[in-house]
Amino acid sequence: MEKIARMIPDLLQEKLSLYEQLRAVVEREKTCIVDMDIQGMWAATEEKKRLVSAVEVILTRLRAQFSHRLSHWDNQKMGVSDMVGFLPVSLEQKAALRRTIVRIKALKKEISILSTENRRYVTEYLSVITDIFSTVTNSNAKKQYGRSGTMMPPKEATRLINAEV
Repeated sequence: MEKIARMIPDLLQEKLSLYEQLRAVVEREKTCIVDMDIQGMWAATEEKKRLVSAVEVILTRLRAQFSHRLSHWDNQKMGVSDMVGFLPVSLEQKAALRRTIVRIKALKKEISILSTENRRYVTEYLSVITDIFSTVTNSNAKKQYGRSGTMMPPKEATRLINAEV
């Protein structure tokens, strides 16, 4: 158990570092979306996959260590906070570990919010592109955009080109 107690702070710090890197990638991805940088978005996606995989490896390592020591627990449902509760360390050390866990949870929440915002940006940009193509191809149910980028009120007869003689 002492081996696990020495290993957990390092693993939690590594996990925190990975989530910080993931947050930076999600923020960079937002810039790629706004700039419509497809290559950058693909690179960000690959980086996110790599970081998430690394986080899963850490969690698997933690659970594997505890499964050998605590066979009566269902370690697939056991959270890291539960694991910290079983460690034979001082209350100060447990408090420090729990603070790290709280920071990790806060980062996860922040990443979730950023990811949701990125998905919304992608949806909105794709909607605008779809609407532009429907205008160019003169298909039905199209939306018209003014010079400011906002939608114009619907007209009875919408024309692609309007000229007065």
